[in-house]
Order: sequence, then structure tokens, then C-alpha cells
Amino acid sequence: MKRTISILLTACMLLSLCACGRKRKDETYLMKIGVLEPMSGKYSEQGKRETLGIQYANASTPTVELGGKTYRVELVLKDNGSDAIQSEKAAQELVNAGCAIVLGSYSALLSNAASDVFRDAGLPAIAANCEDDSVTKGNDHYFRICALPELQGAALARFAKKSLYAKSAYCLAEIGSEEDEKLVRAFCRAAEALSIRVVTTAFPPNTVDFTPYLNAAEEEDVSVIFAPCALRYAELLVEQSDPKGGTAPMLADARWADGALLAALEEKQLPVYVSTAYAEGADAAFDAAFKAWLNDNSEALTLNGGNDAVSPESALGYDAYFTALAAAKAAKSADKADILAILPIIARTGVTGEYSFDEDGGAVRSALWVEKANAKTQKWEFVTAVRAEG
Repeated sequence: MKRTISILLTACMLLSLCACGRKRKDETYLMKIGVLEPMSGKYSEQGKRETLGIQYANASTPTVELGGKTYRVELVLKDNGSDAIQSEKAAQELVNAGCAIVLGSYSALLSNAASDVFRDAGLPAIAANCEDDSVTKGNDHYFRICALPELQGAALARFAKKSLYAKSAYCLAEIGSEEDEKLVRAFCRAAEALSIRVVTTAFPPNTVDFTPYLNAAEEEDVSVIFAPCALRYAELLVEQSDPKGGTAPMLADARWADGALLAALEEKQLPVYVSTAYAEGADAAFDAAFKAWLNDNSEALTLNGGNDAVSPESALGYDAYFTALAAAKAAKSADKADILAILPIIARTGVTGEYSFDEDGGAVRSALWVEKANAKTQKWEFVTAVRAEG
């Protein structure tokens, strides 16, 4: 099975003093970490921010001690262009470059396209921000550190009860969207366990008029509206809400946490809360150091959209880098096979919280962050950490 590890094998690796890598003239050894991300195309904004988190982590910790030897960590960056075919080609280039582990890619489509290449090469990979469990299921080499939709839905239900004192909720999802449906199911299960009355409905793809659904929510006199749907629908829901604040507070997953939605909220008196892997303000020390690094690097600042905002993608990229280093340290090796063997038992507390891996290589997490849209400042602001249960 994927996550069954031989006790004998693990003990041997932990006792081994052998460290693999290419030796440099200055007696420093080299460990290559591949970065597979969409730096262009449809997902470029997310890919750039995730890459920045990895690059900042590397800048802050450019070496690692393995078996008594110092290894310089070199990042090998490959742009998959938000394209599946290109992602497969880029993955092969990372294999050919002799990487010990790969970080990425944003988007399950792009990670899955590269997966077989990594499998055939015995090369471990960590997807920082892939919520789809298809990336890790059925293989031994791919891992994820972000939470699944089920945790987000349950955490938001608990937030609605504990922080907004919700007694009822109107759940709205797009018909045929598996992601929407997973979130709504998780929210409903948790809400019902918390004695929140739930009303559920769904809208057809390409819907542009959401007033019937908003009116229905008002007629039901619900405490909150849970609408985990694509950003294009989120903007319409906000634009068509009561400008005087008559619409119930809206809750959604991280897809809503975008500047476009803040712009749509500018003339509205509508509270909007989202779950997220990380919210700026949750870790002041990390935020300050990352912002300082961005502001000292004009190219990085441009890649971050021209501002020093701390995104969830960057925080996850940062944690993914240190997960790779933690595995290498535990294995006392920069060899891909040793790192792959030890990865299943790695557990960390990063800036995005505590996490470990389940038997499929998915992230085991118990809490997420919640942030609120501030229409006046046009920023997403940290509210609280929230657990799915307990």
C-alpha cells in the first residue's frame, strides 16, 4: 500500500550517514528541488504567487545539513504554461535535471499531467495547492499539503455557528460542479450536527440572474448564505445582493478571495467571509519578513501583482519547501528514493498550521483560517482560525 513503510527500512535510513549529491569544489554539496508551476497562461497568477513562496523560503534557508554535510539547495524552475502537455514535458525536464524532489503544480490538471513522469522516475512531488484528491490517490509518489474541500465546508459551518450565531443557512451550488457539491455536502453535515437548519438548492451552469435565489434565501429568513462557487458567479451574487445590507452574510471557499470580488463589494453593505489556507495577519513575523523580501526585489514584487500582499498560495509554497527539507533531514539524504521513502511519516507545523499525510498522501489538517472582505480598504482581513470540529 501507498503509505506502508517498513520499520526496518526507515530505521536504516535514519541511521545512515551516507548523503547523496554532487560535491562542489568548496566542499558544499548540492540538492536540487524542482518547481513545476504555471508562470504563464490561465493559472499564472496563482503559479507565480506559489513560486514566490518557494523562492522566499529558499532565500531564507538556502542550505540544509544532511548526514553531517552541508548541501546548497538549488531551485530548478519550469513553467508548464497552464497546459497539460507542457506540464508533462516540463516534468521530464525536471527529472533530467536530477532533482531530488519537485514542488507543484498549482491545479490538479497540471499535477496529474506530470504524475506518470514522476512515477516512472521514482521522483517524489508535493503539490502545495491542489485540493483535488485525484493528485495523490492511487500512487506512491505525489503528496499534497492543502486541505480538501470537506474540511473547508465543515470549518465554515462551525464558524457560522460559533462566530455568526447562525441558526439557518441557505446553500447554493452550481449543478454539475463536483467541487461545489463536496463543499455543500460537508457544510450540511456539519451544520446539521450543530443544529443549523439548512436549505439547499443549485443553479444551472452559465446562470447570470441570481435574484430568484437571493429572494428565496430572504424568504427563508436564513442567517447565512453558503455559496461555494466559481468567482464569476460570486461577482454576480454580490452585485445582485441588496445594496442596503438586507442580504444575509455570505460564506464561501477560497475561490472568492479575489480582488475582483472586493471591487464588486465596494458599493455594498454585505459581509463576506471565506475559508483559506492562510490569511495575512495570522503570522505577523512571517508576513513582515515576506513583505520585506518582496519590497527588496522588484522582480518578485511585479510577480506578486505589484503589491506586497501575502497570499495563501505563497504561504503554501513556503511550507511545501520546508516539507521537502524536513523529509531530506529525516532521511539524512538528498537521494530521491530516500526522500520518497520517508515522506509519508513527515509531520510539520508551518505558517499554514499543523499538517501530516494520510495513507493516500493527502494533507491531514484540523483547522483553517477565515478572512473577511473589507470593501473600504479593498483588502481581505484575517478574522480567526477555525477547526472543523471539537
